Amino acid sequence: MFKNIDKSIFLWILEINTKARNRETIEKFLLNLNSSIYSFQIKSLKKKSVLFKTRAIFHDKPKINIIKNFLIKLDHKYSNIKLIKEKFITNNKRNILPPKKIGRFNIIENKDKKNFIIYRDIIIPAGTGFGTGHHPTTEGIIKALNKIFFNKKLRIKNIIDVGCGSGILSIIMSRLWKCKIEALEIDELAIKASVQNAKINMVKNNIDIKKILFHTKLKNNQYDLIVINILAIPIMKMIKDIKLKLNKNGRVLISGILNTQTYMICNKFRNFGIIIDKYYLMENWVIILLKLYIPPKL
Repeated sequence: MFKNIDKSIFLWILEINTKARNRETIEKFLLNLNSSIYSFQIKSLKKKSVLFKTRAIFHDKPKINIIKNFLIKLDHKYSNIKLIKEKFITNNKRNILPPKKIGRFNIIENKDKKNFIIYRDIIIPAGTGFGTGHHPTTEGIIKALNKIFFNKKLRIKNIIDVGCGSGILSIIMSRLWKCKIEALEIDELAIKASVQNAKINMVKNNIDIKKILFHTKLKNNQYDLIVINILAIPIMKMIKDIKLKLNKNGRVLISGILNTQTYMICNKFRNFGIIIDKYYLMENWVIILLKLYIPPKL
């Protein structure tokens, strides 16, 4: 007979207040230090200035001097920086994250062999790359994908997932459209996680995971659906390539964008002839569906 054993793990949590203009730069730097990141708005300082609380979670104690030196070069005050060591108790019979139902899909951490239903359940173990379905951006994109699937006017055959993270969106899209999904990622840990998650969800043969950037030569010249859930600034740098690789009647689904960044990013897309089709709001985050502007026939 096996005993139920509690295990203790320690994580380091770095907290820092960031202004809107520096938030993405600081998040990207902390991500490169192998941390998990999330930010939330805490207050408005002036009419055009917003303050965020950024938290980075590390398995090993980060080198605080390296972080402070980076902030100094960025001309960012670090007096409010806080590093906390927290103890977490895990139980071998308990999920860390609760199941999450999004549309027809049920996101779970472990496979329940008795109740597992392949077209409904998506297994994403916690800590296997960004995207467990619990963040508003991931949840919002999954809801939008369900709506796109039921739009019979859209013929979706060629799909690409840019910055696939845990692979959750690729897995869901392969279940919806039952076609081959191209998935791009540059982080080695995320690639390993997405490969493993594709295996345990039994869609390994339907997802082609590659360590390349979006601007390189890809399998398909053009796509019916381009899905990108990363930060706003990297998305803006991709817009020219998005225009080149989007089918005439295709769609671009993006998130990782704060509500305050909506006009900035949409105006940039409009400059390349790509306009808003649908717009969804999840807490302080937006999910935007875009399409090519086609002038009406006279």
